[in-house]
Amino acid sequence: MGNGGSGSTASHFCSDLLKTAIIENKNRFQVSSLTDNMPIISSWANDVSYDKIFVEQLKNSLTKSEILIGFSGSGNSKNIVKGLEISKEKGAKIK
Repeated sequence: MGNGGSGSTASHFCSDLLKTAIIENKNRFQVSSLTDNMPIISSWANDVSYDKIFVEQLKNSLTKSEILIGFSGSGNSKNIVKGLEISKEKGAKIK
Protein backbone atom coordinates (compact mmCIF):
# COMPACT_ATOMS: atom_id res chain seq x y z
CA MET A 1 0.00 0.00 0.00
CA GLY A 2 1.09 3.55 -0.61
CA ASN A 3 -0.03 7.00 -1.77
CA GLY A 4 1.06 8.85 -4.89
CA GLY A 5 4.54 7.78 -5.97
CA SER A 6 4.67 5.33 -3.09
CA GLY A 7 1.45 3.80 -4.43
CA SER A 8 3.18 3.32 -7.77
CA THR A 9 6.09 1.69 -5.96
CA ALA A 10 3.67 -0.66 -4.19
CA SER A 11 2.06 -1.64 -7.50
CA HIS A 12 5.43 -2.15 -9.18
CA PHE A 13 6.69 -4.25 -6.26
CA CYS A 14 3.63 -6.51 -6.55
CA SER A 15 4.23 -6.83 -10.28
CA ASP A 16 7.83 -7.87 -9.65
CA LEU A 17 6.76 -10.50 -7.12
CA LEU A 18 4.06 -11.87 -9.44
CA LYS A 19 6.28 -12.15 -12.52
CA THR A 20 9.96 -11.34 -12.10
CA ALA A 21 10.49 -13.30 -8.87
CA ILE A 22 9.20 -16.61 -10.27
CA ILE A 23 11.59 -19.50 -9.78
CA GLU A 24 10.86 -22.63 -11.75
CA ASN A 25 9.45 -25.51 -9.66
CA LYS A 26 9.00 -23.27 -6.60
CA ASN A 27 5.88 -21.86 -4.98
CA ARG A 28 4.79 -18.52 -6.38
CA PHE A 29 3.94 -15.44 -4.36
CA GLN A 30 0.33 -14.52 -3.68
CA VAL A 31 0.25 -10.72 -3.61
CA SER A 32 -2.06 -7.80 -4.25
CA SER A 33 -1.67 -4.05 -4.12
CA LEU A 34 -4.23 -2.11 -2.10
CA THR A 35 -3.54 0.89 -4.34
CA ASP A 36 -4.74 -0.70 -7.59
CA ASN A 37 -8.54 -0.71 -7.20
CA MET A 38 -9.59 2.92 -7.72
CA PRO A 39 -13.34 2.28 -7.39
CA ILE A 40 -12.79 0.76 -3.94
CA ILE A 41 -10.36 3.49 -2.89
CA SER A 42 -12.66 6.30 -4.01
CA SER A 43 -15.77 4.74 -2.49
CA TRP A 44 -14.15 4.30 0.94
CA ALA A 45 -12.66 7.80 0.74
CA ASN A 46 -16.00 9.34 -0.27
CA ASP A 47 -18.29 7.37 2.04
CA VAL A 48 -16.07 7.00 5.13
CA SER A 49 -12.65 8.71 5.08
CA TYR A 50 -9.48 8.75 2.99
CA ASP A 51 -7.67 7.80 6.21
CA LYS A 52 -9.41 4.40 6.10
CA ILE A 53 -8.97 3.40 2.44
CA PHE A 54 -6.49 0.66 3.36
CA VAL A 55 -7.94 -0.36 6.75
CA GLU A 56 -11.32 -1.14 5.24
CA GLN A 57 -9.77 -3.23 2.46
CA LEU A 58 -7.66 -5.13 5.01
CA LYS A 59 -10.69 -5.92 7.17
CA ASN A 60 -12.02 -8.08 4.31
CA SER A 61 -9.22 -10.60 4.11
CA LEU A 62 -6.10 -9.97 6.18
CA THR A 63 -4.88 -13.00 8.15
CA LYS A 64 -2.05 -13.44 10.63
CA SER A 65 -0.10 -15.51 8.10
CA GLU A 66 0.29 -12.48 5.80
CA ILE A 67 2.84 -9.71 5.46
CA LEU A 68 1.71 -6.14 4.85
CA ILE A 69 4.21 -3.76 3.26
CA GLY A 70 3.55 -0.04 3.43
CA PHE A 71 5.45 2.48 1.32
CA SER A 72 5.51 6.07 2.59
CA GLY A 73 7.94 8.89 1.82
CA SER A 74 7.04 10.77 5.00
CA GLY A 75 6.19 7.84 7.25
CA ASN A 76 3.25 9.86 8.55
CA SER A 77 0.44 9.09 6.11
CA LYS A 78 -2.58 8.38 8.30
CA ASN A 79 -4.00 5.75 5.97
CA ILE A 80 -0.67 3.88 5.88
CA VAL A 81 -0.24 4.10 9.67
CA LYS A 82 -3.81 2.86 10.23
CA GLY A 83 -3.23 -0.02 7.81
CA LEU A 84 -0.10 -1.05 9.68
CA GLU A 85 -1.92 -0.76 13.02
CA ILE A 86 -4.79 -3.07 12.01
CA SER A 87 -2.31 -5.53 10.57
CA LYS A 88 -0.41 -5.59 13.84
CA GLU A 89 -3.69 -6.05 15.76
CA LYS A 90 -4.58 -9.03 13.57
CA GLY A 91 -1.13 -10.58 14.09
CA ALA A 92 0.11 -10.07 10.53
CA LYS A 93 3.72 -9.12 9.94
CA ILE A 94 4.39 -5.56 8.84
CA LYS A 95 7.26 -4.00 6.89
